[in-house]
Amino acid sequence: MAGYVVTCSSHLSGNGLEPRPDFGVYLCPQWQDRLSLVWTNGIYIEDLPREYPAMIAGWPDQGVVPMTTLEFLVETCRSKIRHGKKVDIGCFGGHGRTGTLLACVIARMEHLSGSMAITAVRERYCKQAIESQSQERAIRDYAKKAGGI
Repeated sequence: MAGYVVTCSSHLSGNGLEPRPDFGVYLCPQWQDRLSLVWTNGIYIEDLPREYPAMIAGWPDQGVVPMTTLEFLVETCRSKIRHGKKVDIGCFGGHGRTGTLLACVIARMEHLSGSMAITAVRERYCKQAIESQSQERAIRDYAKKAGGI
């Protein structure tokens, strides 16, 4: 699918995106103070300042999440994108977790292998994206399971 919009942010720099994304997927709890509608532990929290809807996933720094969580996050992004929504992905520093999820989204959306998705993220987003071997392995495992080459 060509023509989709995914932006990436870090909590350190904020997103500062204009126009605002339609939905955010944030991979560390520090984002909670910036969001309007947060999905955390199966409960929507609606009493936060209104900017745009988002979800927060607990993802360890420089680590990975279980495959079922990764699949859920990718499918959430994919569903929003397929409905024409602009999705923003972010973690604290904007490299490891952000790059890992972005690579999996690219692998799914563009039917790429994990290695090709890693290369795409490093070329299109940030050369420092994806920080650990476990993150690279998770991307390759995800892409293989999702039907990538």
